[in-house]
Amino acid sequence: VYTVQIVNMNNSESQTLQDVTSAPVSHYAQSSPEALQAYYSNSKGFDFLLVSFPNFLFFFERLFPIKKLFSWLSLENNDYFQRREFSHTIDTDLFTRYRTFNNAEVWRQALIKETPSRIEIGAVYNQEPKKTAFELKPVEKELVFDIDINDYGDIRTCCIGSKVCTRCWIWIDIAGRVLDNILKEDFGFSHILWVFSGRRGSHCWVSDPRARNLSNASREAILSWISVVSGGSNKDLFQRVKLGLTLHPTLERIYTSVLESKMESVIENQGLLKTLDSLETFLLFLPPDCNSAPLIRERWKSLKDIDPVSFWKNSFVPTVKHELNKPNLRWNTNPIYNIVFTYTYPRLDVGVTKSMNHLLKCPFVVHPDTGKICVPFEPWLPFDPNSVPKLQDLYQDLNPDVQANEKLKPYFDLFEAFLGPLLEKHRLPVKSLDF
Repeated sequence: VYTVQIVNMNNSESQTLQDVTSAPVSHYAQSSPEALQAYYSNSKGFDFLLVSFPNFLFFFERLFPIKKLFSWLSLENNDYFQRREFSHTIDTDLFTRYRTFNNAEVWRQALIKETPSRIEIGAVYNQEPKKTAFELKPVEKELVFDIDINDYGDIRTCCIGSKVCTRCWIWIDIAGRVLDNILKEDFGFSHILWVFSGRRGSHCWVSDPRARNLSNASREAILSWISVVSGGSNKDLFQRVKLGLTLHPTLERIYTSVLESKMESVIENQGLLKTLDSLETFLLFLPPDCNSAPLIRERWKSLKDIDPVSFWKNSFVPTVKHELNKPNLRWNTNPIYNIVFTYTYPRLDVGVTKSMNHLLKCPFVVHPDTGKICVPFEPWLPFDPNSVPKLQDLYQDLNPDVQANEKLKPYFDLFEAFLGPLLEKHRLPVKSLDF
């Protein structure tokens, strides 16, 4: 728990409170323009202002789809919007929470004035957060999920750290397909927005009325239903998934419709089974009394030119399945399932989903490190994170008003296709979703 200085931009007073979802703040400022100018002039924010201010100002004035976002976040209700929490990060470390705005125009003016490097969306509270930092209770929020490529570090071979390429994006692609399937088929949700995080992952916003009204306990129950991969390290990778000889119907559906084929893509993209060390890692998933391991190892060593996908399909899997079909089998787990789910199944940031007061980055903002726009995407279609529009490119267009909007138009259209049915659904009665 951190004690966080909240810069309350809605009035002249700043407040101190404890918040389990906030990060430590290294700089504080009052809300007056003079104080903010002094902050910029006496910190590294001065360089940031010189380099990035024109780009961000141009973006918020001409390109940021504030009316579309207002329709989504307000559900066409000003009172609802006024109780919605926003967070603006000015420069890179002036962190402001519990911001509220009366309408879209007031929010737009604040963005133009502050040109924040980060905008995050919070819950809808029982009262306007600016009136008090205490006695606040979150009453609604979209059900959200965060998938970050860093959580795949123990199986990723192509990149390290925050770097992402098209080869390792395969895990974000798989996660989108899996979650989209489960949320629709198992829970009946239909208003789901997928957004590129701007650097190394994706965010999922479930905006159905039932989803927004879920309690923290219900959100955690959904998370428990979805989760398969447990925590661990490189040394116990083979222990992170333990599935039975047969799969639950949901997992069986996911396995046959997504994971089985995507496992081959992961093997190819990451060069798995191409080295003896990689093969030995796979063999660790086999039970101690398994007779297949020596056969698979010798078969791999006998090959002069290893085709990893072919070896997986035509040697590894058939050999293990042959032993699984033997009578009097004493295994209580299927190692093929364990391998496939370990290497393909989504790994979720638990804290983002289970708590309503957790913030999540707003769609269509600019990632401060990459300059990429956090655009929506369709999880069942190919997506290249390195081809999305960048703020620098939009700003440098010869005719920004025309060309920049044309580059963003496909993403605006995708957002509107999500938003239209949601606003229609909002007018219907809300049914509870109990667990």
